[in-house]
Amino acid sequence: GKKGTPPDGAGSDGWPAAATLTRTVLSRACGSASITSTTHSGSPDALSLDCTNRPAFDASKASGKTLFYIDYSSSPAVDAWPTTATTVLTTYGVTVPTINGQASTANFNQAIQEAISQHAGAIMLMGIDPSSVAQEVANAKTAGIPVLVGSNEEVGIPKYAGVVGSATINGVEVGKVLADWMIASSNGKVNVDIVTHEGVLGTAQEVGGIQDELKRLCASCVSKVVNLPFTQINTEAQLTSTLISGNPTLNFIVPVYDFELASMAPSVTAAGAESRVSLASFNALPNILQLMAKGGPIKADVGSPNEWFGYSIADQVLRVLAGAAPVASENNPLRLFVPSNISGLQLSAESPSWY
Repeated sequence: GKKGTPPDGAGSDGWPAAATLTRTVLSRACGSASITSTTHSGSPDALSLDCTNRPAFDASKASGKTLFYIDYSSSPAVDAWPTTATTVLTTYGVTVPTINGQASTANFNQAIQEAISQHAGAIMLMGIDPSSVAQEVANAKTAGIPVLVGSNEEVGIPKYAGVVGSATINGVEVGKVLADWMIASSNGKVNVDIVTHEGVLGTAQEVGGIQDELKRLCASCVSKVVNLPFTQINTEAQLTSTLISGNPTLNFIVPVYDFELASMAPSVTAAGAESRVSLASFNALPNILQLMAKGGPIKADVGSPNEWFGYSIADQVLRVLAGAAPVASENNPLRLFVPSNISGLQLSAESPSWY
């Protein structure tokens, strides 16, 4: 259940299984903004990037510049990314104002306007669809400010007008892994409700990955997409109860983000449906894997190290601020976590050690 490009020095089975990462720093292995770990015990480097197609560049050229980091909203995984990215960027003299857009297009536009007025060096739209703020993105381009997107879940240089690069996980691959797991664990008898949040950048890729893989491998499998507006995300528990009571053959519920499982799992238990309905998702947050380890309806979670993603953001931003070309992919890895393979993990440890 691991996908991605293995790091330099990884074992023959791909990603290292047990690295105790105590500190990560930037090194010059693949240029000024490559990632390596300085301390680990008895295993390959947990966070060394594959340097293929990552030309060296002088990150010192970014010093004195400003990145406006604009979040779609706040969530546990999303909040972890700018923490790491900011630590790295400030090391190189970059100032990082971080703005919570609170799922409001008006707020997104206002934040971009502020970035333009402050003569930002670059703007990162995390989870924000650039087409929803197209005029302000165009205004930023006119002002000579490059715009990047984050968590768009689609590998490659984005095709949005005015956007020069991205930092993302491959959402299509996440969806494929989840679909493969559902097919395997149910012997091809999948009846799944996929809970998404339309308007949040990247959700469509994960959902599409699930549906396309189910169609490819399992013609009899059934899937339904349920849209829950992000502004109503605190109603997940009620939604879960409704989905279970409304479909007696439902055997999987898959929200696009795993922090939602914390409120969904008690509803499955309360409905007496643990033997029938399994929960699965994406992000592998520590508290969710801890719930999985205790037993209950949470049966699968695809993850990518959130610290690694934070470094991916910093790498792309530094490249752009330094006048270098952004890379098409940071090769963020994926791993499928299930009860059988988390039993040997120290879930209280830093998450890179799980990969």
